[in-house]
Order: sequence, then C-alpha cells, then structure tokens
Amino acid sequence: MKTPLVKIDKCSNVVWLVDLPFHHSTERDHEKNYWVPIIFYPNKVTAGYDESYGLKKTYFVDDGIAKVSDDGKVLFKKSVMQIFIENDLGHLIFPGEDFSFDPIHINDIQPVTVDGLYYKKGDVFLSLRSMSM
Repeated sequence: MKTPLVKIDKCSNVVWLVDLPFHHSTERDHEKNYWVPIIFYPNKVTAGYDESYGLKKTYFVDDGIAKVSDDGKVLFKKSVMQIFIENDLGHLIFPGEDFSFDPIHINDIQPVTVDGLYYKKGDVFLSLRSMSM
C-alpha cells in the first residue's frame, strides 16, 4: 500500500504529514530520522514498459529510499535503480530472466548505527524482494 507518512502525538493529533507514496517499513536511525521506502511518480528511471490493457494500466515501479526528519522534512530521497546505475550495477535491474514491472521492490531499510568492517554508522542496508538481495 502506498500512503503518506504521518506523525501523531499521544492524543492522536496530527503533528505533521508528508504526502508521498511511502510503503512497507519505517525505521529510525541514530539521529531520530525516519527511513522509509518510497515509489517515485513519475519514475526517475523508466524502462518504457508501462502498459495499457483496456481500462487497466500497469506501471513500471521505481522504488526508492527516503529520509524524513523528526519534524517531517524530507532530507533525502533517491531511486534505488539510480543508485545501482551510478555504481555500475545496472545489469542487476534486468538480469535477462523473466521481466518484472517491479524489479527492485524494497521491503525494508535498516539504518546502520555502528561502524563495521564493511559499513559505517549512517549507512543503510536495504532488503530487496525482487532481486533476492
């Protein structure tokens, strides 16, 4: 489901609302920001695969990640396909197998809260359903 991100107080009053198509998980980082999967409309990356069948329209899905501050300001948003392409991993979007209108499909974003051997505090881990990554 694609819905706005809403923060409410303990009395159920709306504190802020970000009217973008968010979906799946909402995670907090060490700075109290929210990391949430987003879908870009219009697409940042498109394969030209949108299709119409009578009244039905199938759209190519451009999943991304968004960072929203505790006071409801969008601090960062980026298409995951753009990230792959910028890092010479575009071949993973269309691996030559069955075509998908949703080649990425983010299920979860996990902010990194400590430094490690291959990652640093402030990085994020992504769980991608369609790519089994």
